Amino acid sequence: MKNRNILKKVSMIFLCMSVLLSILPVTVSAANTSVPGAEGHVLTDIITGTFEGGYDSTILVYSTPNVSDSIKYEINDNMAIFEIPSYDSSNWYFDGWLTWYKGSQLGAGVVTSDKANPKYNDDLNYFERNADEKVVSGKYYAAGSMSVYKEDAWQGTYYLSAIFKPIVTVNVGDGVSYTVSQGTAINNNKYAVTYGGNASINYTITDSRYKVKSISASYGTNYSEQDGKVNVNSIERPVTITIQTELKPEATYIAPTEKTLTYNEKQQELVNKGTSTEGTLMYSLEENGTYSENVPTGKNAGEYTVWYYVKGDANHLDSAKQSITVSISKANADIGEVTAQVLNNITDISQVVLSRTNTTLKGILKIKDGQTLVYGNNEVEYVFTPEDNNYNTVEGKVNVVVADTIAPVGTVSINGTASANWNQIVEPITFELFFNTDQILQISVNDNLSGVDKIEYYRSEEIIDANLLEDEKWETVIDGKLNLKAENKKLVYYVRITDKANNVSLLSTNGLVFDTVAPKISGVEDGKTYNSTKTITISDENLDKVTLNGENATNKITLKKTNLGTYKIVATDKAGNVSTVTVEISNNPPTGDNIMLYIMLVLVSSIGLIITIRAKKAIKNN
Repeated sequence: MKNRNILKKVSMIFLCMSVLLSILPVTVSAANTSVPGAEGHVLTDIITGTFEGGYDSTILVYSTPNVSDSIKYEINDNMAIFEIPSYDSSNWYFDGWLTWYKGSQLGAGVVTSDKANPKYNDDLNYFERNADEKVVSGKYYAAGSMSVYKEDAWQGTYYLSAIFKPIVTVNVGDGVSYTVSQGTAINNNKYAVTYGGNASINYTITDSRYKVKSISASYGTNYSEQDGKVNVNSIERPVTITIQTELKPEATYIAPTEKTLTYNEKQQELVNKGTSTEGTLMYSLEENGTYSENVPTGKNAGEYTVWYYVKGDANHLDSAKQSITVSISKANADIGEVTAQVLNNITDISQVVLSRTNTTLKGILKIKDGQTLVYGNNEVEYVFTPEDNNYNTVEGKVNVVVADTIAPVGTVSINGTASANWNQIVEPITFELFFNTDQILQISVNDNLSGVDKIEYYRSEEIIDANLLEDEKWETVIDGKLNLKAENKKLVYYVRITDKANNVSLLSTNGLVFDTVAPKISGVEDGKTYNSTKTITISDENLDKVTLNGENATNKITLKKTNLGTYKIVATDKAGNVSTVTVEISNNPPTGDNIMLYIMLVLVSSIGLIITIRAKKAIKNN
């Protein structure tokens, strides 16, 4: 009994639930959640309900691909409401509802497999969005809800199909634009295409820096490529078309190389051409200047910057601009042989005048600063600075001769006295200088030009013609002095002074008389007394003066015996030698040496007399 009560309770609950379900919306789970089939939609459930008129009708519901939720519908007041569950919207595009009725009125020959073919749509006025809008045959309804009701007593199967289009996704790289034909743009790069239909992707390279690297499609896609176009045929599932670029590579090249250039008055190509198989090398003398295939040229000496790059071909970008620095060297100036004039008797280097044998090139030729000249040959540095900056300066050396044409100046003197001083050949030479002692001959020389080379002398006892002096045997003067001995001779000293330019000065002394012998006083003897008349003779080749008792006298003096007195006789020669004799004249007999003389005279007289007598006797006897 208890079990019956339980059964009654269960039955009552089930009945209530049935009534409630007939009133409340019913949720039906999808029977098939696979991707769309050949028709583009999937049968998910058969809905059976009681509609207006009390007749049962069956509604076949086709759902979205990849259904993860149930298709929702409700039957309320004989109406059913259907909703699209979630689906893979990145690959499939919901294009609306397709509804049709398939029943006895469709005629024979229609089989079950054709029920989903839209070409059999017929008499679809049984489905409406609302009470006052009829469904037009073959039309799609927008995504969302749709109400369905039965307005007549016809029995049949009603179909409600959710229509989806496969999405063509187009991915392109940088530098490409495209359009898609035969497809409906959804957003960004997605296009919906009728199931089984075709699509064309027309692309264009909009940035010349890029090129198409590759075109690919998702696995299993039937596509073909044309120039600027990708055709995708018979699209039955989502398709991804990828047009991939990569930036074109820079054109490669063998760079131009520097030339070794020297100014030659002509335009010269500055570099050796570079090469490239991936474009054309372009050149310019300015980074942002006008570029040309022609290699730039230059004429003047100096530094040039040559800019270059490769203008890329269809598959390569232009290379980055690069530069190479090139120099045109200055040319060596040909100025020929450089000479200088001879400078006479000056060492002022500013007076040097240079000349060159090649005067074609204008410029300044001058002696370098900071140099001096001496007499004779001088190696002097010079520099030539061209007016034309395309030529190098020229440096070199030139021989500058400073000639000394002036003979040295000299002076010859005896002991430096003014009276015995000579600066040339004495003419006429007279022997009027007398010396009775040794003397020093001094020679002073002055030569401010080339300088003194040597001093020589020649001693002669006679006068020599100056033109004949070259043949004489000269002797060197040491320290500018000569010691002259008092040798009782008449002498002339000739002096020859030679400078380093071989200029010669000739000098001479006047005649020099060396006399060391005093005058001779004859006829008396110093200190004697005489009582007779005495004749006194003074002899000397160079006698200068005779005095008798201080009074001038001649070289012959007579002292008479009547002139009694003492007499002093002084004789002086021109050399300064002096002889002095003092005698007395008296009536007294001779004294001293005078007595002896007297005796000698008597004896001589007696001997003479005896000889005379004997001679006479001998003659008589014969």
